[in-house]
Amino acid sequence: MEQSKKESIQTNSTNISPKGRSSNVTGVAPKTTQTTIPLRRMNQQLPNAGATLTLGILSLVFIWVPIVNLILSIATLSICGKGKRMYRYNRVPGLYSAKSYKQLSSGQTCATISLILIIIVMFFTIMKNI
Repeated sequence: MEQSKKESIQTNSTNISPKGRSSNVTGVAPKTTQTTIPLRRMNQQLPNAGATLTLGILSLVFIWVPIVNLILSIATLSICGKGKRMYRYNRVPGLYSAKSYKQLSSGQTCATISLILIIIVMFFTIMKNI
């Protein structure tokens, strides 16, 4: 009976080493390796942040060409909305940099100003022709 108790204790304490060899070590917890999934790089730029700023500035430059201005302004505002949603609803704090968010905001501001100005210009052009 004593022999079977000793064997059961020894078989319970048998550990597998990382190389696959078994070792009879009593009183030592088995080694476990923890695998981690690498996260994305922190403080990365929001997608299309530079494009939003560029399109916003171009919409201000082409203020006197109404069709081009409307296309650039609407494209800028749609791209900006998508980027701001990504920044607002991300699950990892610090994933996107504040600089890229400021670029998005600046592009949105430029596009909004140019859209308001082109609406005013179109209004006065229509009123002049009436």
